[in-house]
Amino acid sequence: MMGNDQARPGARAGLYGALLALVLAITACSDTHLLSGTYRSVEPVTLAQIPGFTDVSVELVIGHYGPDVAGLLKYFGNTDFNIPPSADSFCRCSVLETGVWAGSRDTLTFAFPSPSPCPHPEDVAKVSVSLLLTDSDETLAGTLTPVQGDSVSVTFVRHKTENEMVPEDKECEAE
Repeated sequence: MMGNDQARPGARAGLYGALLALVLAITACSDTHLLSGTYRSVEPVTLAQIPGFTDVSVELVIGHYGPDVAGLLKYFGNTDFNIPPSADSFCRCSVLETGVWAGSRDTLTFAFPSPSPCPHPEDVAKVSVSLLLTDSDETLAGTLTPVQGDSVSVTFVRHKTENEMVPEDKECEAE
């Protein structure tokens, strides 16, 4: 029968192995959540081709998982991000679709359904987005391009990191 003193070296080795695996997992995945958090448009956005999309402040809620990005776009009628858009048939949020992070180019691309009309018909027009990560991982700058229409330049600044987010940040009430 082994005493406690003889069992400890094996237990310690197991503990050290587990700690090493945890450290490797954390460091290996450090860039996979680089974008996770919320970002807010620096200035209100206008997409003339979309009814009601005039001077709308946009908040991106991003979950970043390796090359995949998921999330929401939330729309506000003021730069304090606390009043819904004024248009009656305008959704308060949209789901981010086909989000892809190209880390080698520091580029995020995705699409979202037009927030007007709300609720979305199945064949609603999409808006394509291409953003470049800049300024010490705190700013996303690029373009919003409606299916029919001209691109609009937009800049988003990080508002919350992944650790600062609360469950309400990830909720969406479409209407």
